[in-house]
Amino acid sequence: MLDRNTIEVVFERGVFRPVQPVDLPDGTKGRVMVPAGAVRRAEGLPPLSTVLANFRALQSADDSAGSSGAQRGTAHSGDR
Repeated sequence: MLDRNTIEVVFERGVFRPVQPVDLPDGTKGRVMVPAGAVRRAEGLPPLSTVLANFRALQSADDSAGSSGAQRGTAHSGDR
């Protein structure tokens, strides 16, 4: 099990920066959790819910194509 510590960070100029000094080796990886609603959507992009719905619809269409999709993929790779 991982030992978890909370490090308060601030996001400035595209980088998460610790508020207080931390004693970690270079290259240490971690995760940053942000409060719900804090992430702004980039202008012109659809909401994530729309992107996920479209992705699921594509998966469903691919699943219903069955083996015919796999056959198409094999035919294309053999053309090379």
